[in-house]
Amino acid sequence: MPSPSLNTGVLTLTTEAPRKDNPIASWGLYAVHHTDFQTVTLEVPQVDDGHPLLEYCNTGAKSVAYELSLSDGQAQVQPSGMPQWARWWLDCVRSSTKRVDGDRTTLCLFLPTRAGYLARNDILQLRTAGWDKVIQVFCRDQPETAIKSISTTDSREWLQRSFASAIGGIQLKVSHDLVKEGGVLNQLSHRLAGPLVLDCEAVPRRIALVNGGYNLALRERLFRAAAGLRMTLVIIDQPGHWLQRRREALGVPIEFLPVDMTIDSELPERILAALQADKIPIDGITSLADRYLEATARVAERLALPTQSSKTIATTVNKELLRAFSPLPQIGQSIDQSPPTIVKPSSGSGSFGIFLCRDGEERIAAERRLRALGKEPLAEIYIEGPEVDVNVVLHNGRVLLTEISDNLPTTAEGFPSKFSEKSWVETGSMFPSNLSSNELALLTDNVTSLLLRLGFHTGVFHCEARVQHSASTYRTTKSAFPRLTTASRPCSTPPPEVTVIEVNCRAPGAKAAEGSMYSTGVDYYALQLLSACNDNDRFCALATPFSDQLGWWGSGYIPAERGGKVTMEVTFEDLERSSAELMANVVRWTLFYQDGDRIEDPCLTGKTHWLAWFLVHSDVSRCHLENILEQVRKALRFDIA
Repeated sequence: MPSPSLNTGVLTLTTEAPRKDNPIASWGLYAVHHTDFQTVTLEVPQVDDGHPLLEYCNTGAKSVAYELSLSDGQAQVQPSGMPQWARWWLDCVRSSTKRVDGDRTTLCLFLPTRAGYLARNDILQLRTAGWDKVIQVFCRDQPETAIKSISTTDSREWLQRSFASAIGGIQLKVSHDLVKEGGVLNQLSHRLAGPLVLDCEAVPRRIALVNGGYNLALRERLFRAAAGLRMTLVIIDQPGHWLQRRREALGVPIEFLPVDMTIDSELPERILAALQADKIPIDGITSLADRYLEATARVAERLALPTQSSKTIATTVNKELLRAFSPLPQIGQSIDQSPPTIVKPSSGSGSFGIFLCRDGEERIAAERRLRALGKEPLAEIYIEGPEVDVNVVLHNGRVLLTEISDNLPTTAEGFPSKFSEKSWVETGSMFPSNLSSNELALLTDNVTSLLLRLGFHTGVFHCEARVQHSASTYRTTKSAFPRLTTASRPCSTPPPEVTVIEVNCRAPGAKAAEGSMYSTGVDYYALQLLSACNDNDRFCALATPFSDQLGWWGSGYIPAERGGKVTMEVTFEDLERSSAELMANVVRWTLFYQDGDRIEDPCLTGKTHWLAWFLVHSDVSRCHLENILEQVRKALRFDIA
């Protein structure tokens, strides 16, 4: 059903020498229900490449004037000059002349319905990320300043002030007529749901980050979050770290404090000494690396900064201590009668060096293998059933958000791979989970109650769990790609049972967090930064997900299966040229190595090296998403020799 407009009119731009073919665009004002915004949709006309207006896109006010009018003629304004929103529109006109597909486009301006401040400066980029209709996003020059709401009237003053109040805009691959049909407005109402305009101005914060990460690709989302939140990051890491000489990264100011990062009892003292020598106070301290979480919490406690209890964090980092709160069935002492087990390091992260052992001999071999890598093995019974990631956001003990995604079977569980030894390497995830509603409710209840029993109260938590006796199971297709299907369950099958495998007091890993952001609109890295400084208003506001599911999302991880020299035979760029229809579903991708790079053998180092990661989307179905994931994996080719 077409959405009724609150107002309509016409926009005309002219040069100093008016022409008959000056662009004229109709516009409409529409409500975006359950959000803090209304939208003005502006038709983007197509003009000839040599039109004079295109030459004036970046010129001053003397060359171009615009006229706004209401369709019934009640109000009309003819100011000269070029306000920001008009420049955005003219940018859209210019970009439309370069489009080879000839599709009509529309500019949507967002007018606030309440006064205040944006929850983060780049809120439009965040909440429209991955929408395949978006061509470009516009933001005002000073997004951190106060915004004013303009009431809808038919006066000349309203017409001029309302357009000028726009906080930003997006150019969509949708004709102006189709916007009126309501599909775009429904999408906007889901994407912009929640309190995204707040009463109080955000105070710029200075947050210390313990461990700067391996490279920019794995820290991109964190840096963009900090920039959008107007934060400065103080990186604490080894001397010579790649961030030491940086003063800025992706828009966020960077400071660096070199510290010996050896993990020992004195690490918190060394971090404290570096911060005290710096003499500029920090507002919070956090880390994304499991091995530094306890030390980071101890520093926060010493500085009276917001943190979880360091003792509680120590419990979750050490898998043996966690079992007191989330027990597993006992394996038993007999090696000869050993059930399938998981043998993994007793602490730390990373999936290589985790082994699925089907019998006692394999268990003994895996324990020896880990000791050879310098790691203390921990054997746990293997839990049959689908594995999921459960991300939870807590605020003062209240659950703000629970998100559950399906993890594809690992290489140890039969996912096709060429590893010389079947270590437990992740292969991909799908958002949202396709488990039954009662199993999803069971997962939510079990994981959140465990977090509260452990003593957690505020923050972002990334957990892993399995569902025994699930109504769903993975079955391998003829192509060897596993699909989640309905399980054949005898009447005597026990009810579903949840086992929590891991609790991580941090945001998910870089690429898992990115997939969640596209699927839900929630940036877990932003929330972790905000919880580190007790910015409660923005924390709660930005924990609000989309108000409805917007399609299906899936990520694929491609690991290096051996060591050697990398040859990129078929990459994503090659697929863009040869398989454009397939790549239209690939929203994001990252190559972690280049042609000619050398990779250490994961079987010798015990570390997983990722060659590539990609994120795909389907508006059709979960099955369609699985097909895309399988086709992209098959099409990519990397050789290591």
